[in-house]
Amino acid sequence: MGKIEPFTVSNELLDDSKKLRERAEQDGYLFFRGLIDTESIINLRRDFLEICHRHGWAQGGDVLMEGIRIGGPFMEGDAGYWPVLDEFQSLESFHTFAHHPSILEMCDKLFGETTLVHPRNIGRIMFPENTKYTTPAHQDYIHIRGTENTYTAWIPLGACPQHLGGLTVLVGSHRFGIFPVQPAFGAGGLGIDTEPLESDGLYWASGDFEIGDALFFHSHTVHKALPN
Repeated sequence: MGKIEPFTVSNELLDDSKKLRERAEQDGYLFFRGLIDTESIINLRRDFLEICHRHGWAQGGDVLMEGIRIGGPFMEGDAGYWPVLDEFQSLESFHTFAHHPSILEMCDKLFGETTLVHPRNIGRIMFPENTKYTTPAHQDYIHIRGTENTYTAWIPLGACPQHLGGLTVLVGSHRFGIFPVQPAFGAGGLGIDTEPLESDGLYWASGDFEIGDALFFHSHTVHKALPN
């Protein structure tokens, strides 16, 4: 993997639907600083970390919100992983969050019509010291199907600098259709060989996520996690 360029911040386009769509069509992603209010993020983070604490994954008390890991590492497929993920996926606050007014307002402008919120919301839980299972390069369309004109919103529940395993996207990769997949470790279990794409001049973009930052990308955009 070559040099990672910084995300292009698109906040200045929030009042210009045409230019917003043009950038999304060009790059395959949109990144916004502070799109989501801090309180909404913190409330959902608390709900999630309380689950982690009950299952012995994170410290509680005064340091609960710091998300300090004490158990694991666990990964998808482990018996100890599913009870936590199942509780997280059952949170009403988690599914309500997908309907946040700031998310829907941006998407309505991007699509030029009322947004249909996809029911498949996924909580990603990645432990440190478990880099072998870092989410590999992939396209969401392979896993979601349906219309290709679907966008994923990737929103960390707190600040997420690159060294904690934020997301990176292969800029412009959405314009080349669906790529062959191969078995891979990490979430989803399928990966893409991106070396030919990088050799052709495509580059990765990422950045340090602050609380409330949000990344949106097309279902064909190749993306992966950075190691935590």
